[in-house]
Amino acid sequence: MVDRHLDKHPGYSQDVYDNETLAAYNGIPQKQWYHNWDDQTKKWVVNENVICDPNQSNMGWNMTKEENKDKTLKELIGDKKAKPFHTGRCYAEHIVNTQ
Repeated sequence: MVDRHLDKHPGYSQDVYDNETLAAYNGIPQKQWYHNWDDQTKKWVVNENVICDPNQSNMGWNMTKEENKDKTLKELIGDKKAKPFHTGRCYAEHIVNTQ
């Protein structure tokens, strides 16, 4: 699964591959990969469509959803209508940040 995602744009680093593997292993609901391809820079960049809760290792908000757009992390945490979801994208970020 990871190979199919990354092979769309070859030339990724081992770190990119490792982070995608962590994310996929821990679940990628809503297809929230750790990286997205940036057509402008021609590089793999961290997926900004998810904001992760730094207090929970695998919870985040899908920022493409209308109810979450343009909100800060603090606003999302305080908004009972903004529902976080379990995602390997945030788990991988947690691992990266603790190394």
